[in-house]
Amino acid sequence: MSIRERIEDIELRLTAAYQEGDYQQVRMLENQLKEIRGQHSIVDDKEPYTPEGRFYPDDGE
Repeated sequence: MSIRERIEDIELRLTAAYQEGDYQQVRMLENQLKEIRGQHSIVDDKEPYTPEGRFYPDDGE
């Protein structure tokens, strides 16, 4: 199962948990979603040339 598929699966389960009123399940699934998204972030905070208004060491400033 790819990361995108895992995220979509968790989002579907989140929707079902909200509809059922199972807020403990909602919190657990939201944490899983944050963890998955955090582990597979497109932006690497350690990369000096990442966008998002970060400092670029070659700017000479």
